[in-house]
Amino acid sequence: MKNRVTRSMLSLALITAATLLLAATPAVAEESLDEILDSYYEAVGGKEAWAKVKNMKQVGTMAMMGMEAPFTVHAAEPNKVHIQFEMQGMTGIQAFDGETGWMVMPFMGSDKPEQMPKADTDGFAATGGVAGPLFDYKAKGSTIELVGKADVEGTDTYHLKITLESGKTMDVFLDAEYHIPIQQKMMLSAMGQEMDTTTTFSDYKEVDGVMLAFTTTQSMAMGTQVMTIDTVELNIDLPADLFTMPTPEEPTPDEE
Repeated sequence: MKNRVTRSMLSLALITAATLLLAATPAVAEESLDEILDSYYEAVGGKEAWAKVKNMKQVGTMAMMGMEAPFTVHAAEPNKVHIQFEMQGMTGIQAFDGETGWMVMPFMGSDKPEQMPKADTDGFAATGGVAGPLFDYKAKGSTIELVGKADVEGTDTYHLKITLESGKTMDVFLDAEYHIPIQQKMMLSAMGQEMDTTTTFSDYKEVDGVMLAFTTTQSMAMGTQVMTIDTVELNIDLPADLFTMPTPEEPTPDEE
């Protein structure tokens, strides 16, 4: 039982590591796609403000399956992520250097860095960098379609469908009044399992001129996790090799 719970928690963490990621009818939109995106950019701080954000540090707590795990996320352009979290007295790491994902998972019996399966890095690749997938989407090789209007838990939203360069799709729902993301849906892979993932964003706050969701709720077949951010820092000094997978050390004769 303990092993099943641990593997489920790891799967949840893998899906997160990222984001981190509804039914709608193709009704006639009140605004064009370009108008909606322009309103979105303005609502979250503006293109100029986000262009100045080169990296970000988030510190908070992840709650899942009745347990809490403190975490620290470092993200940097172009599309690099490093997540460190504490669980069961051990430290886990999941990271993506823009092309390759890697992890350190002592919960699975190894404290050495290992490369993640490519399928498990879809969530990282889909984040689209610090500013998210809607910024500079054409330069990233993505396309966006305005599907129409959708009701998301009583909120009127614009339903946008993003097709990434990889061919993966992501559904993003923007509050029709405030033009901020309130929900995102995507099929992701974790530990060999494909699953539909719904991510809900709330508790937006301004940090140095840009708007960020301080609470993220992620739901999938195996359960729900809530990530609550306590502090955010922008444009800090980061180690040059933070996102690079360390080379496993050769065992000493005593370890062999």
